[in-house]
Amino acid sequence: MTISREEFERILPGATGCAPARLGPLAWGSGDAQRSWTARIEPLDDLVLGAMRLPRHRVALELRGFAEDERRRWLARWEVNFRRGGG
Repeated sequence: MTISREEFERILPGATGCAPARLGPLAWGSGDAQRSWTARIEPLDDLVLGAMRLPRHRVALELRGFAEDERRRWLARWEVNFRRGGG
C-alpha cells in the first residue's frame, strides 16, 4: 500500500468503523473474544518515480469470528476508505 504510517493511522478509524487500540508500534486492532480484527503494517522501500518518493507499507489483516457476509462488508468498508483517486 502506498501510504505513510501517519496517514494509515488517520484513515484507520473510518476504515474499521471504530477507534482501534494500538497493539504495537505497527499493529492495531479491536474486538472481543467472539469477533475481532487486527491490522499490521510493515515498512517497505519507498516507491521512487523520478523526483517523487512515495512511502509504502505491506498491510496484513486478520479477521476472526466474522461470518462470510460480515467479512465481505468489513473488507468493502476498508477498501472504500483506503481507495486512492486517480485516472
